[in-house]
Amino acid sequence: METSGLKNRSRWAINYVIDARKLSNDRLAQVMGVNVGTVNNYRTMRTDPRISFIEKFCKLYGFDYKWFMFGEGEPFPGAREKYPEICGPHVFQAFHFPGSSSAGKLPNTPPEGEDEMRGTKLSDDIAMAARILESRTPYATALRLNIQAFGRAMSSEQRITQVEQRVTTSESQLLQKLDDLTSRLQELETRNAELESHTPPPPDKPTPPDEEKE
Repeated sequence: METSGLKNRSRWAINYVIDARKLSNDRLAQVMGVNVGTVNNYRTMRTDPRISFIEKFCKLYGFDYKWFMFGEGEPFPGAREKYPEICGPHVFQAFHFPGSSSAGKLPNTPPEGEDEMRGTKLSDDIAMAARILESRTPYATALRLNIQAFGRAMSSEQRITQVEQRVTTSESQLLQKLDDLTSRLQELETRNAELESHTPPPPDKPTPPDEEKE
């Protein structure tokens, strides 16, 4: 399905939960740990839902991750009987995704062909990703969302690294300034001691003559 399909499913799922559980946008936003504006944007189909939102939503409200992401299968068990219009074809079994009620454990052995994929060129990977993104299939939606999530994570790590570097630089500069200040104070103390050693003592006050006796 296209991106609009993901937005439609997101709106349907949120509206269903809000109606079924008598929630407000504010309350759902609190439960999901997002801003109320985010819920409004998803309900009005202004933006695509983030993967972190989809995973948490599926976990909390029993929705199927495959349906939410790809539109295949049912949003939740038994939904096909009452809401056939929102259900898609039966779930394919080739992949397992986190957050799905039917997702199993990942196999311990690598998939067939993984060893060959490790030797592929970067240009081949980019070309393959481009073909997937242009395919207008559920895989294109999933890949695009994952790329966005990875990009945000990488940007966050870069910002953290930059902040750490700035803190380290500021700490080094502060220590250097403290060292300079300490050296300056020691220099001033030395000069003050030298000045005191070369300063002659003040002369004694003259003794006033005795007053003439009458």
